Amino acid sequence: MKAPQVCDGLNGLTDVDGALFFDARDAAHGVALWKSDGTPSGTRLVKDFIPGSIDPGGPFARDPRHLTAVGDRLFLTSGTGDFETYLWTTDGTEAGTIPLKGGMVTDTREGFDNDLEAMGGTLYFNAGFSLWRSDGTVAGTREIKSFAPIPGWNPNSLTAAGDTLFFAANDGQHGMELWASDGTAQGTRLVRDVNPGAPGASISDMTAVGGELFFNADDGRDGRQLWMSDGTAAGTRMVKDIASGPGWTAAGDLSDVGGRLAYSALDLQQNRVLFSFDPASLSVDRIGRADVLDASYDPKAIVSI
Repeated sequence: MKAPQVCDGLNGLTDVDGALFFDARDAAHGVALWKSDGTPSGTRLVKDFIPGSIDPGGPFARDPRHLTAVGDRLFLTSGTGDFETYLWTTDGTEAGTIPLKGGMVTDTREGFDNDLEAMGGTLYFNAGFSLWRSDGTVAGTREIKSFAPIPGWNPNSLTAAGDTLFFAANDGQHGMELWASDGTAQGTRLVRDVNPGAPGASISDMTAVGGELFFNADDGRDGRQLWMSDGTAAGTRMVKDIASGPGWTAAGDLSDVGGRLAYSALDLQQNRVLFSFDPASLSVDRIGRADVLDASYDPKAIVSI
């Protein structure tokens, strides 16, 4: 199989045990899943989920999405010719590409999307209003816990930190709050009711640094602030309450860089610059300069290399 004559780019580039998987559109297959070892001869089609050059339109996304590596296998979502969207796993061959679960809905206009996250050799994902796990087999793909059937993604923002899976969810009693799971129903729990009551804490920007989770949340008193959590209620705290170093507010663009949390924030003069927080020493360092000509001024999309 020849490498695709790409019409509109590559998406979802994902390394799986040294092989690059991606979805691409070409004239012969429409959007399909491909694999490459970095050479033209080693770039080949894995599976065309909707055979033919024309992929049907519609309100729901059916092209390969959410490519996620778990060990030596790839998990993803994709539609088929029967207009159903499935969770799939693949070993890089068409014969080894198998559906695990149907009913995977991606319709961002209505607030529905799937999160796929690897932790400890297992895939975790949301489907409907439930948290699920999969070991790459149909029998090993099962529901962990269901949540309230409310509009939007519930649960969402699945993020692994060490051996704890964090996510935001609404159980119908606490609003959208921080939850954690060890992969079992018994070990799936509310971490802390950050903003008690129906509104919830509006949790976002969840980012793992080692075994700690960082996120932005509104507790209903201090406004939107940067928080950290070790998975316990007592260990879920606002960073500004425990950190030493220069003052800042309105953290964003969170990223793990060498075991520290790098983020952009407003300094005391309202300049948005780069900061760094060390979870071990609980200290903040200002990295950026308040100079519009400096590369560290008003940083966005911080990436660790």
